Amino acid sequence: MSTNNDNQEPKQDASFKNGFWFFFNHKGHEIVVFCSAVSGKEIVYVDEEEVSNKRSLRMSTLHSFEIEGEPLSIEVTLLSLLTTDVRCVLFVGKEKVAEERKSISLKVGKYKLAGKKALLFYFACGFVGGLVGALSVNLF
Repeated sequence: MSTNNDNQEPKQDASFKNGFWFFFNHKGHEIVVFCSAVSGKEIVYVDEEEVSNKRSLRMSTLHSFEIEGEPLSIEVTLLSLLTTDVRCVLFVGKEKVAEERKSISLKVGKYKLAGKKALLFYFACGFVGGLVGALSVNLF
């Protein structure tokens, strides 16, 4: 089972349309977590069977369930609203055993922008649009 370090950059394979998908393995069981980037809905699946379903607009949500009588939990945390950085942590009992981080990326042509770069791109587009609008009003 792979564990990501807190200092690592998040993987950028999430989108507003498809949401965030996190994948873990525990004792041969596949654990999949889906988080909607739009509605706040979070669903946890174990071996393709839904075990927890919550709609949350909080910064952190805890999903508790069992596999073969062993207590597990998934904690989904929105680390940054501006950069859409989301962390998903798998706990067995109270011990953290795996973690994934993802953020929504923006595709501009063949380039992928994520986090602060995407935010800067949005700001630049707004600035250029406002400048063009202001110039067109003054010229016409």
